[in-house]
Amino acid sequence: MEDTRLKALADILVDYSLEVKKGERILIKTDEPEALPLMKELYKKVLAKGGYPLVRTQPEVFDYLLATYGTKNQIINSWDSETYELGEIQGRIRICAPKNPKIMANVNPGKFVLLQQKPGMLYYHRLDKIKWQLFYYPTEGLAQQMGMSLKETEDFIFKACLKDWKKETKKMEKIKKVLDRGKIIRIKGNETDISFSVKERKGEVCGGKNNMPDGEVCYAPIESSINGHIFFEGLTIFEGKEMKDIFLKFKNGQLTKIEADSGRDSLVSLTKIDRGAGRVGEFGIGCNYDINRITNETFFDEKIGGTIHLALGDRINLDGKNRSDLHFDIIKDLRKEGEIYLDGKLVQKNGKFIFL
Repeated sequence: MEDTRLKALADILVDYSLEVKKGERILIKTDEPEALPLMKELYKKVLAKGGYPLVRTQPEVFDYLLATYGTKNQIINSWDSETYELGEIQGRIRICAPKNPKIMANVNPGKFVLLQQKPGMLYYHRLDKIKWQLFYYPTEGLAQQMGMSLKETEDFIFKACLKDWKKETKKMEKIKKVLDRGKIIRIKGNETDISFSVKERKGEVCGGKNNMPDGEVCYAPIESSINGHIFFEGLTIFEGKEMKDIFLKFKNGQLTKIEADSGRDSLVSLTKIDRGAGRVGEFGIGCNYDINRITNETFFDEKIGGTIHLALGDRINLDGKNRSDLHFDIIKDLRKEGEIYLDGKLVQKNGKFIFL
């Protein structure tokens, strides 16, 4: 894809997101060569800033082959250069360029769980030591998953990304300021009534520093405070695994019930990866109103203005205590029927904050 918008995006990722400085080593990694046009723009931009760009391409098919033909020991102990490079670099830009988003769909659930535990996948606990950014490059495979043409996908992604992120951040800081004053958050909606405490937990504004596109305000709930039930309508896809109409019930932070119209076995397997996988590590509120349709790609859907999401597993960079090798975001759309309460007071109705 040759597109002048790629240079504008590279400027945002290098200048704003990573704030690359002279002498810094920056890893630019992608799944597939389709992302080469963006990689070239990023490479040139890092050079212009006086940095040292390092390029890595590792097609997704190799994880599929490992999970399909590898033994348990081979999967868990597989070598990944990034595990070692993370100690030598100051920044990392990962470009997902899915050729086949469902490549892992039929991998044995047990081996899929093991794949999540291999050293190269355990980067969540290391990313707090470097600057990092994640971007999804528009490919034919991604367009098919999102139900759009390639051109429509390109336009959709660029519209969601090419923003004044300093201005967007200020908007979200207003939301955080209100929520920071409260203790108990309650979500009500279709087959949903769930509450939890965020008392003394620091909220985070996600304004384009780690994800592009971005746009959410998130918290790590007090781990033992989550009570109630929540229904996630529609399709949820995680690493090619499809789950539909997920229903979860919690008591004092513990999952007590898991239901799904399809994909329940995959969901249960994920919650058993480790002790923290069956707990909620993150609560997020989508604030990017230029992402206005469900795409079936969680990376975009979790930022949709008017949605919320819960992440099973790790709290990634938030001040919570839940640790896990899993981070699985599940989205709840509140735009047609939903309310958010803070200490009993309504703060959002049908996807719109009433105080903005």
